[in-house]
Amino acid sequence: MIPSQGNTYGGLKRNYLHTPNKMTWDYQRMIRLTVGDMFDASSEPLVELEKLKQQESAMLIRLLGIRETTRVLDYGAGMGFMAMDIQKVTPSVWTHNIDPECQRHCEHLGLPTWQGEQVDWVILKDVVENFTPEEFDSMLDSVDTGSVFFNYYAVGETEDNTKKQFYPDQIDKLAEKYGYKTRLHETRGSSRRVIWRPSS
Repeated sequence: MIPSQGNTYGGLKRNYLHTPNKMTWDYQRMIRLTVGDMFDASSEPLVELEKLKQQESAMLIRLLGIRETTRVLDYGAGMGFMAMDIQKVTPSVWTHNIDPECQRHCEHLGLPTWQGEQVDWVILKDVVENFTPEEFDSMLDSVDTGSVFFNYYAVGETEDNTKKQFYPDQIDKLAEKYGYKTRLHETRGSSRRVIWRPSS
């Protein structure tokens, strides 16, 4: 279904990804990149996705203590809905996506692309599940950050074989390698969420 052209989500015209000669392939693909197939049955999956990301961003703003001076990188931002909400609190929000279509969508929303700026927080919400340990290590080596939030799936705690899984001691070793202390490491639903803060 192509959403009606007069409506908007997040201030963005819903027909941005929909032209008369282009069906919803990119639209659906980007949703799946962000949350999988869970919204396929919805007639307005992008609206449902935005609602979910608003809930997640509200949780993170409280949990991480994000304020108007906080610099934030949403790494693996997907379609940018969570970053848009965080941007209402602080103007210093950047996004990074491996997928160029997702990044163009973020730019269309007015979210700047990260170019290596130093940040106070890197947020990896539902991102580490796509990394091997080596890829996660490489990603951490590429950012200049104060603190990190992420969630991950521990080995033996999920039956979803599409998600990369880590042993908790692998997470601890990465924290030690990059000079972090673990301030939070708890099970939340089917995954674990972690906060790393600088050791010094």
